[in-house]
Amino acid sequence: MKWNSVLLATLVVSGMFVAGAQSESRLMSYEDYMERCTETYGSDRVSTSVCENQYLTMYAREEELTAQADTRMPEATSLEDEATSPSVSEPETEQPE
Repeated sequence: MKWNSVLLATLVVSGMFVAGAQSESRLMSYEDYMERCTETYGSDRVSTSVCENQYLTMYAREEELTAQADTRMPEATSLEDEATSPSVSEPETEQPE
């Protein structure tokens, strides 16, 4: 049951990062995370290892989401600009009468 709680907490935390991917890091520091995790689940070698692996996984996922958000941002902006900007037509030439 203890590990189910750890996995559930990881899924909840991961979900928050998916919802709020931005250039700015929302992940708590490694030291804070390890302190909180080991206080909750114990400081034995296995629990510490699981806490560390969870943090590294979340950090890697956050990096991946940030990279995706950064690469998609200009593309999304250009599509918005195209949709809102008036279409440019060729200039009309005056025809002699």
